[in-house]
Amino acid sequence: MKKYFLVFIPLFLHAVPDQWDLLSQKEKLTLEEAAFFIASYKGYTCSQGCLKVLRDQHIDNSNQKSSDFLTRATLAQWLHRSFQLPKGLWYSITGWGRYAHADMQALGIMSSSKGDFNFVSGEALIGILETAAEKEAFYRGNQSPNALKSFASKKTNTRSVP
Repeated sequence: MKKYFLVFIPLFLHAVPDQWDLLSQKEKLTLEEAAFFIASYKGYTCSQGCLKVLRDQHIDNSNQKSSDFLTRATLAQWLHRSFQLPKGLWYSITGWGRYAHADMQALGIMSSSKGDFNFVSGEALIGILETAAEKEAFYRGNQSPNALKSFASKKTNTRSVP
């Protein structure tokens, strides 16, 4: 009598790399990739694309394609709409990214060494989000430095103010 053995071969022989780690190592992020970080922080699920989710939530109101690279001005606008941070007079009047970027520099969230149309890396975005969450906690009266504890626990290493 012959014995037949059923051998189960898993489809995935290795662990799929975490999207968080892959994106944090990129030099320039697209809008869709950067939207993943914001949506993760806000707790949104991205079944049809994270940028679409941000547009539905009125965080992104640009007409840019999802494959365009994220600039510091666009990121600053997203931060103003995602976090409860004080807004400067010119951003309140115009809503322009350059003034949102100036606000983020004044708050110490972004460094003043880069212009508003420079691209954002994955590592820099994580550092900016950490700082923005800490500033939001400060301005809301919650002095806790671990405002982004669950969000930041996935990261490997970041700079404090990129």
